[in-house]
Amino acid sequence: MRAAIEFFGVEWIGDRKSFFEQVGPLVGSLIVAGVAGFAAWLAARTANERQREQLDHDAERRREQLKHDREMRDRDFARQTLSSSLENLLDVIRSVTDLVPGANRVARLHDKERESGAKVSGLDPKGEGYRSAEESHLETLQALTPRMLEFKERSELVNLKVTAASADNVRIRAALGRDSDAQRTHWDLAEAVRNWFNAVTEVAIGDESDRVAKAELAAKEIGKTLAPFEEASREALENFSPAAT
Repeated sequence: MRAAIEFFGVEWIGDRKSFFEQVGPLVGSLIVAGVAGFAAWLAARTANERQREQLDHDAERRREQLKHDREMRDRDFARQTLSSSLENLLDVIRSVTDLVPGANRVARLHDKERESGAKVSGLDPKGEGYRSAEESHLETLQALTPRMLEFKERSELVNLKVTAASADNVRIRAALGRDSDAQRTHWDLAEAVRNWFNAVTEVAIGDESDRVAKAELAAKEIGKTLAPFEEASREALENFSPAAT
């Protein structure tokens, strides 16, 4: 023990009181140093914990900001999708409306051609009036052919628009999720527009006597399906939630 005490630089006198008088300050210094070291360690640990808490807080704020930004992008995508989908269908409606006068002209010529053709078929080729009826029939055909080709060309372009507008339903599903009211009502409106387009086309090339009445009924269905899609679109944006994946 004496060797250990001398190692610390304490002079051994033999008197216990003298010994503690010498060792006391040394022990006190060691305690002070220990307390100071513990305090430094505790301060460093506290700082690290605060830093971790701050980093966690910052990370949570970034997550919330990213979530908010993502929701805003999703909302904008939904708004743009619904807006463009409606505009595309309205464009198709305008295009089909523009087809109606041409369809009526072709229909009149078509009916006239059928009547003149039937008249020619009912006459004796060698009889009186046959040649005149045949010439009238040929004139009608000559007037019908360019009108028919023009109508078919225009209707094919409109058909492409109808198909593209119907395909917007997939985009609405991506924006709002499966079976949303906006997707369902858009489908109903797109089908009504397609049915009207088909009915207008049938007016020009069909031979049913009630084809014009059918086209008018098909046009009325558009009015019945347009308002529900507009309402569903407004509600979808007012109560927006990202599409379920």
